[in-house]
Parts: sequence; C-alpha cells; structure tokens
Amino acid sequence: MEDPSERIVDRMRDESAAPGARLVLLPEGVDAAMRAHATARGIPVVEVESVLQGRGSGVSLRYTGQGAHWTPEGHRVVAELLAPVLADALRAA
Repeated sequence: MEDPSERIVDRMRDESAAPGARLVLLPEGVDAAMRAHATARGIPVVEVESVLQGRGSGVSLRYTGQGAHWTPEGHRVVAELLAPVLADALRAA
C-alpha cells in the first residue's frame, strides 16, 4: 500500500492557503523524504524532535506513559523554536 503522507501534506498546504494561512510542518522523528517533499513545495519545516530530546535541563518535555504529548515546558520550548518561523511567515504575507 502506498504511503499517502505526501498527498496529505500537499492537501493540508492547499487547504491552508485557501483562507490565506500557511502550513508549517513540525515532524517528530527523522523523515528525510518528507522534509525534502515539504521543502520542495515551499512548506517550512521546523525540526522539533532533536530539540525536545536534546534539552538537558532536567525538566520533562513530554508526559510519560501518555504518548508523545508535550508538557507545558515542552510547549514553551517548541514555541521558542516556532517564533522566528512565524515571524518570517508574517513578514512574507
């Protein structure tokens, strides 16, 4: 069975663009093919996984035993990562 992920990302980009929004992809995990696909289509890609794993503050960034949900501190870390990307998107609009 074919992986529909690239078509789904393209559709999300198109659906976002219709009302004037812009899709930003935050993949969790390393997927070079998806990163290349998004980049080729002008979709900004923000790598959050390495930052979430690499924070040595001793503060948990994910809840344990509940999937990959971010803690409040995890959300703060990702927000810091997204801030310049969103600022660029606003300037480009």
